[in-house]
Amino acid sequence: MPIEETILVALPSGNRRNFLRANDEALGPFDARVLAVHQDMVITSPNSNFIPRPFIHSENILPMQDGRYGVWDCFQWPQLHCHAYSWAGCVLREEAHIEREDRRRLWWKVGKQSFKLIPGSDFAVGHLRQPEFAKLEAIYIDAEKAVQKWAREHRSYTGPIRFHAWLKACHRVLMRIKDLPLTFFDMKLHVAHFQRLALDIFAMLDYLDIEIHGWKDGQPRTRASTLFMGVFTSDPDVCQIMFDARVPVWFLRKEDLLGYDLKVCQVVEVRQPSTIDTSPAAFPDAERFMLSAAKSPGGFQRHMHTRQASYISPDVFTRALLEKPSLNSNDKASSIPSPSPAPEPTSSAPSGSVTQVTVRTVSGPVRTARKNKKMSPYDVTWQELDVSFAPPWIPVWRNAMDDTQRQPGNSPAIYCYFPPPRLFVRTHRRVIYLRTWLACRSAWISRLSVSSAEPARVQLWRDFLSRMPEAIKETDSGRSFEEAKELFRELVSIKQDHPPEADLSIRDVTIPSKELSQLDDYTSGLVLWDLYELGFRFELLALDKKVVPHLWSDGNVDRFGQLLEESCFLFRYDTLAESSRAFPSSNQGLSALSPQEKRPFIEAFRTFMSAWPGFPPSLSEALAAGDDSKVYAVESGVAHFYCQTFYDTFRQAPMVPHQVPPKPRKVYDISGC
Repeated sequence: MPIEETILVALPSGNRRNFLRANDEALGPFDARVLAVHQDMVITSPNSNFIPRPFIHSENILPMQDGRYGVWDCFQWPQLHCHAYSWAGCVLREEAHIEREDRRRLWWKVGKQSFKLIPGSDFAVGHLRQPEFAKLEAIYIDAEKAVQKWAREHRSYTGPIRFHAWLKACHRVLMRIKDLPLTFFDMKLHVAHFQRLALDIFAMLDYLDIEIHGWKDGQPRTRASTLFMGVFTSDPDVCQIMFDARVPVWFLRKEDLLGYDLKVCQVVEVRQPSTIDTSPAAFPDAERFMLSAAKSPGGFQRHMHTRQASYISPDVFTRALLEKPSLNSNDKASSIPSPSPAPEPTSSAPSGSVTQVTVRTVSGPVRTARKNKKMSPYDVTWQELDVSFAPPWIPVWRNAMDDTQRQPGNSPAIYCYFPPPRLFVRTHRRVIYLRTWLACRSAWISRLSVSSAEPARVQLWRDFLSRMPEAIKETDSGRSFEEAKELFRELVSIKQDHPPEADLSIRDVTIPSKELSQLDDYTSGLVLWDLYELGFRFELLALDKKVVPHLWSDGNVDRFGQLLEESCFLFRYDTLAESSRAFPSSNQGLSALSPQEKRPFIEAFRTFMSAWPGFPPSLSEALAAGDDSKVYAVESGVAHFYCQTFYDTFRQAPMVPHQVPPKPRKVYDISGC
């Protein structure tokens, strides 16, 4: 196509310069179907009919009021290209899919009418209503079908794009949305995070299709697909690739890099975002997700930040337990001194030493060890609960607790993620403790998932459960309550008015408030079993991070994924999501009764702990299918190794799995027969 004329362009320096004008059919990848000047840059696009404003400089990025990241979010506005996220240019544009019901869900926003508070809770936490959750579930089903179809058609693909990992992450977040009690704003963040994962999956598949098959619709390369978000770049190679792939691309250049043979079709103004929420969320600490506000420049840091800043990290579960006070520290100015080293192993203890890690200081009240408290073989925390409704012990775990080699000397304060079951047994405050715990359980679990909530020492749990520390005077008698208030401040800040006579709930069990003082043994046992189960799961994560910190380094979540994704491990469901599921009707997982049922769980547990220092060589052999005769021997070995390692590391008794309390048998009156 012959060149018709020239076009005059005002450059950033103030100079004016003529460029060749041409129709878009004559354009190459470095020519301009549209050209715009923005600040000190000249932006050209060889295949788009508009130029979005670039947001490429470092910014403190936190969520907007809709739970998204505004104009710095590659799922809402084009960003700088990044090779690690090469598919980002193929993210779907909302405007191009707004008419399709199955695609419109990808940008659906949570409203108050879609959020249902949990009945019986003193705190403003809840779930999505079922019709709204079904919309998100449909997105996941579509993504799963698309991944399976693509994988069947491209069995030989061995490239670096891990869409299966994204699909697993998408499912985990979906299950959290379904089961995990959340505040309204935290729910917004979860839903937006889920939608980003789904958009990434569809973008990956589209990108791979274009890379492998190219476009077959006969359109010229100068007409980019309007379905995709597109990218900015200053790399000529990337510009060429996107041009050939018909992905919208905007080429950033300084004035002195403009070629004299540059062809220009049209000069335009940069397009400003008009429909994107740019109002920063003014949310309190109580509603703060695991977010990072570090400055993120365009490119890799921006892409990584918007995908991982709201990642539900297992680090939040383990951070504080690693920061327990040392046994003999007298320096109260240092709030969290390093823990004392583990004792040398004895002949009956596991061999090897426990890896120590550097402990960082955290803010908050100083928590010192109890003074002059001697550890004895009969320490109450190692004993069974002497009540009829206590969940039955698993015999192997009871023996492992009894056989744990403990050292005499000062013992540190005991820290727990959940209130110790012993607090709810034979105490005049039992009803008060139960009322407070059942009213705040959902909110506490929510805090563990979305903030840096810490485990608390037993006395703080007593102070908190005895009365909600909302307005306590600054008196000597109230100082411990003030400390409890500081630790549980996030719970207190989301407390809502709630009738004291309202029903309470735990999992699938509803308990009328008036029956708390005469709670039946079976329900009491379920409450204690729930505490043992959740405590064991959280402590296992904390211990694993302590003894093999290198497996958790550099943001590597594969270790956490190993726990969640093993098909036959006790963490078949997300630990936090599991806390909202119905009580099991029979013993499962590590508490299963028959060796056939127990074997896969014991084997998965053995495999997981095999990376720990001092793992016994006698347990190195895998439990093969059908090898039921060795199940109890291996179970005993892993239980003993776990209990000893936990004590050597944290100097306190571990929470261990228990059997589910048996349902009461019905007794029929036959006196009239």
